[in-house]
Amino acid sequence: MTVQRNTRQRDKILEVLETAEGPLTTLGILERARVDLPQLGLATVYRTVALLQHDGRISPVRLPGEEPRFAAGVLDAATMPDSANAATRSGSASARRNPPAAASTAAGGVRPGMKTPNHSRTIRFA
Repeated sequence: MTVQRNTRQRDKILEVLETAEGPLTTLGILERARVDLPQLGLATVYRTVALLQHDGRISPVRLPGEEPRFAAGVLDAATMPDSANAATRSGSASARRNPPAAASTAAGGVRPGMKTPNHSRTIRFA
């Protein structure tokens, strides 16, 4: 196990993710962190996100057709913020705002674009 030193940048990025109301993209992380660290660059954010993800301190939230977002801690369907959980089920931000009424009853409660927890398959209806 390698020892990593904590840096101001790493601490700030983790703080941004821990205080965010939901998962953030790397650009969202950069914008919030630059309030206190104006010299912070996007490459540093990408490297730090990769390190924090490798250490298990943050988790990716992947939405179909969108850039990955990141949240502090380990997320699963039970701990994922409602907005990200709904987006994962519905497949997009616009569908999250306007979910189809019939989708909740289609195929026994399975919705189009829904990702099953702990699986990499996306359910699609023709």
